[in-house]
Amino acid sequence: MNAYKDRTELLGGLVVLYRLDTAKSGNFQYRFKNPYKGEGYIRRSTKTRDLGLACKIAIEAYETAYHRAESGADRPKITIADLYRTFIDELEASPRSHLDRAYKLYWREYFSNRDLYRVNDSLIHDYFQWRAKYWKRSNSKGSSRSNKPNNPNTAMATLDKEKRYLKWIFKRAAQRQLIAVMPSFPRSLRHLPHVTALPLNMGRGRFDEADYALVRQALGRIRINLNRDETKSDLPFAYKHRLHRYNRTCLWFYLLTIANSGIRPQEMRKLRFKDFSELHDEDGMVYTLIDIRKEVSKVKDYRDVVTRDFDETAKRLAILKREHLRYWGRLPSAQDLIFPHPTNYDAMRNMATLVKFFHRRVLRPDGTSVHTQNHDGTEVYRTAYSYRSWFVVQRLASGLDVYTLSRLIGTSVDMIAQYYDVSLNIHYRKLITQHIRSLKERENVQ
Repeated sequence: MNAYKDRTELLGGLVVLYRLDTAKSGNFQYRFKNPYKGEGYIRRSTKTRDLGLACKIAIEAYETAYHRAESGADRPKITIADLYRTFIDELEASPRSHLDRAYKLYWREYFSNRDLYRVNDSLIHDYFQWRAKYWKRSNSKGSSRSNKPNNPNTAMATLDKEKRYLKWIFKRAAQRQLIAVMPSFPRSLRHLPHVTALPLNMGRGRFDEADYALVRQALGRIRINLNRDETKSDLPFAYKHRLHRYNRTCLWFYLLTIANSGIRPQEMRKLRFKDFSELHDEDGMVYTLIDIRKEVSKVKDYRDVVTRDFDETAKRLAILKREHLRYWGRLPSAQDLIFPHPTNYDAMRNMATLVKFFHRRVLRPDGTSVHTQNHDGTEVYRTAYSYRSWFVVQRLASGLDVYTLSRLIGTSVDMIAQYYDVSLNIHYRKLITQHIRSLKERENVQ
């Protein structure tokens, strides 16, 4: 057993400062009882030979440890791995996958085994400087991204998303008193090197007429194949395979419903069969009505949506129910999810991967896929949100007033004006000048 020398008791013996006979460095060590779960002592080196500085370090370590233990901490050190394991399961599937990727690719490398109990503003700001240059350094080492092997830049939208998740995990840690104080985060990342920032209304990919025509043709072929005789030898294999056929059915209904209603993709995923109904008008027309319940709506407000394709959505729903029976072996009930996970009936399905693979298979005449859109030299990916944008653009082009459109898609008039380059004064020009036109009409009558 090592012998102590230069032993000094601090805080009435609660902390013991000493040097070991066998230590070559001559640095002071400290020891105090473990305040966390378990027994024994916490022993650390002060990494200094100066007695005064060693006393200060030992007392600060003791006070920090006991403050953390009184706050509910169960360990002497909190790392990014601890925070990740503690809070990852609080998120739903989609945000969880984004946070998981950011942790494994960036956070784990940067924060490493660092104790984050006293995380400060400068550490967070330095992280984003490091993160912005990540792919520049990686490319120079021969490592690359599979989809952008020669591009060292990072989109600001990507950094903003990672910032939200990192901020969320530190906020949860502060609420649980796992860290001493919530650090501040930079308000804008636009100024960082190797960061590309698109205009607000181009952050998500949008369809042009040519690419949407290709997508519409591809979706039309899905319907044709779903309605073909399954015994035909020339029927593609995907429509004879139980899972692949069901995947294509769900994708087909998902994208066309968004394109004809403007529903947000995350709202669409939460819908149940009971939310769809038919509305029979007095003139004999039939419409498809979709109820967006408060618990489904992103903004937590109820709204009902009438699809633009009359009862075509209802007809597609009948095909979805037929394929649901084929895959699950039973017809869906009113309470069942429209898109259950293919291996867990009670869980919501994440449709993003299906959409991505579908877009990659739809090719332009030059052999490139419609998955990406080039905007001033920057590639923007098309997602299910691109179908919502297509709906909005087409409705504005057809003359639908902005207020009705905002009610239909569950957003504000100002948001439509901001993201779709709509001049509200021009759009409402007839309403603004209605009193003048009425006056002229009366003058003409007289």
